[in-house]
Amino acid sequence: MKRYMVWWGALFFLVMFTSLYLMLETVTSPNTGSLARSEAMEGMEAKIHMIEQDLNKNKELIADIKNWVGLLAKGDDNALGHLVKLVNEKSGDVVAVPKKDDLVKDQAQKPVAVPEALKQDSAARETAKPGEIYEVSPGEKVTVSGSMCSLSSSKGANADIDMHQVVDTLPFDNPDGGAWKQGWDVKYDPSEVSTKKLKIFVVPHSHCDPGWIKTYMDYYRQQTRNIFENMLPKMEEDSRRKFIFAEISYFSLWWDELDAMRRDRVKKLIDGGRLEIVTGGWVMPDEANTHYFAIIDQLLEGHQWLNGTLGVRPKSGWAVDPFGYSSTMAYLLKRMGFENMLIQRVHYSMKKYLSRQQSLEFMWRQQWGESF
Repeated sequence: MKRYMVWWGALFFLVMFTSLYLMLETVTSPNTGSLARSEAMEGMEAKIHMIEQDLNKNKELIADIKNWVGLLAKGDDNALGHLVKLVNEKSGDVVAVPKKDDLVKDQAQKPVAVPEALKQDSAARETAKPGEIYEVSPGEKVTVSGSMCSLSSSKGANADIDMHQVVDTLPFDNPDGGAWKQGWDVKYDPSEVSTKKLKIFVVPHSHCDPGWIKTYMDYYRQQTRNIFENMLPKMEEDSRRKFIFAEISYFSLWWDELDAMRRDRVKKLIDGGRLEIVTGGWVMPDEANTHYFAIIDQLLEGHQWLNGTLGVRPKSGWAVDPFGYSSTMAYLLKRMGFENMLIQRVHYSMKKYLSRQQSLEFMWRQQWGESF
């Protein structure tokens, strides 16, 4: 009996000792998951530190480049060598440094932009340096070298009205309290109505911005869809009614919701010339600040949808809401086969000037050529 008690006691002691050892190891040993997370955090911190170092280096490099470019623009002959050396050190590429004699020879063969007043001043002309920036008076014409602009050798536009001169001469005043009062007090004899009728063109349309105050879908759900839904039955009620629309981003969205029967009704209006798509871009783009790449891209987006879905190719441009216009848009539309375009948001002083000149209809020339 005592022997069994001894064995049971030894076994109990061994189990207790083993359990205690395992408990202590569990407490003191790091958790595998925690260790992995800790290593991941340390790796992320190291990467963030490396990114910060790279950003600081890039900031210093850009500052150095701006400094040498500024000195080069001021005529420092040594700045170009330092700039090329800096690029070689940072990029690993080898850029040849032109010799000073070659630079002088090259500059001597190219016209330098120098105002007329500077040409007449021999003392100033002797101290002038190639590439130096001069102030140019309004309306003054200077020569631009071909290396600066490939179109500098163009003859330029031959137009009856030079808008640069018009802008310089117009007062842009506010004589009667706001843009909506800038017309003329037209008076006529009632007896002349039967013999001299005034022809008025009414163009039913709706301009819908995909992005302004509300979101794209909020505009569609709250306003634009209702425009389309009312337009379709109202036009079918009277064969004299017509409607135009420009923004394909909304028109395509509505089209996707239509069943086959309503699509046929819409197609019938388009084929009959009563529902016309104008411009046909994805949006009605800004023209004052937008790069022409972006303008072409959104025109392609809209025109590809129109051609593939409806077989339609717009012929008229419609720009009633851009805050500023560019002759580049007229150039692009002409190259795309458009026959005409309409603009609207122009300062009332400009509109009144063109009206007095009877030039509210005009051919819009560009500064870089005479083709369009």
